[in-house]
Amino acid sequence: MMSPAPSLRHQVSMMRILEILDRYKQHGIAIPSPVDVVLDDSNVFQPDIVCASNERNEIIKDEIVGVPHLVIKVLSRSNAYNDLTRKKDVCEESRVGEFWVVDRKRKRTWNSVKA
Repeated sequence: MMSPAPSLRHQVSMMRILEILDRYKQHGIAIPSPVDVVLDDSNVFQPDIVCASNERNEIIKDEIVGVPHLVIKVLSRSNAYNDLTRKKDVCEESRVGEFWVVDRKRKRTWNSVKA
């Protein structure tokens, strides 16, 4: 059985974020899901959007293999807890440049930047 598709609002939010990021395409690439991000053998996940800067373009293969510059998650009811805890922690531990969480319901964005 397949997981249900993201809601239309979720997809529209992703589209709007991608439109904004497209203004900065000279600095790298923004890729919407589904695409695997392979941080290491035990940490593989699919963010809603992943960005690789031109300085890190070697991580772009059939999937993203390595640490991207930016990971964006648009919260859904089904994934909120996991995105706000485990995925955020793994991204911080792996030294992902930035991890954004977009909460459409509260109209807020959280940002975690590596030290």
